[in-house]
Amino acid sequence: MVVQVDSREKTHIITDILKQFEEADVQYVISKLYVGDYMIYGHPEIVVDRKHNLAELAGNVAKEHDRFANELKNAKSVGTKIVILVEENNISNLEDVKTWKSRNTKIKGEVLFKILSTMISETDKYDFDIKFCKKTETGKTILKILRKEM
Repeated sequence: MVVQVDSREKTHIITDILKQFEEADVQYVISKLYVGDYMIYGHPEIVVDRKHNLAELAGNVAKEHDRFANELKNAKSVGTKIVILVEENNISNLEDVKTWKSRNTKIKGEVLFKILSTMISETDKYDFDIKFCKKTETGKTILKILRKEM
């Protein structure tokens, strides 16, 4: 398996992710992806779009909703399922988002939960899922998603 990593990912931020790929004996190439940040090279059926925390995702759905929604629609139109992987140490599932709070955004966890739940349920428009992981396990989790182990 060779993982394609989007060239817009900042190398200094993903050093640990790439190290986890190497530890798992997984090769990777860095080049621009149509959508998302990680996929199995030549297999765009599943793409992982990494968010470094819930505040980033909240900004996507609140401030950049049209761009974010269009990216999800574009992915669905070409048969790609996006798995949004949120690096958040204290959140393990979508239900946990209800109690999330941040000083970096005005959006509250309950509102973010409702927005995301609504978007996930709109299967005629979008085909995406949301997963969560600890920051120290991002690379391993990306590989599990791409291998369809979660």
